[in-house]
Amino acid sequence: MARFKPGQSGNPKGGKIGHKGGGGRPPEWLKAKCQELIDRNQLIEFLADVAAGKDVDQRINENGEVLKIPADVKDRLKATEMLLDRGFGKATQVMDLGQTETFPFTIIRPGEVKVA
Repeated sequence: MARFKPGQSGNPKGGKIGHKGGGGRPPEWLKAKCQELIDRNQLIEFLADVAAGKDVDQRINENGEVLKIPADVKDRLKATEMLLDRGFGKATQVMDLGQTETFPFTIIRPGEVKVA
């Protein structure tokens, strides 16, 4: 086994040895995994059914009859919000910090020189 000099890492890029691009999962891994679950379980269709107030649940009463139960208003509103956020993106939120002063500095890009 090779010895490393003091202060020298045996795995400078991190992650698994031999894995190109550094350690950890690829950046889009979680997004792809979630989209796969959404598609496989037809979750968008389920949210649409909840938002529309369709029967999405069932209960069996004391007589053994199966009762179909529609989504309640709270669940319908949440499902609608989730569909709108996914379809159109979340609404931009404006924040008023109540500050009218300007800051005594200038933002410059790397490599730019600011002459006073």
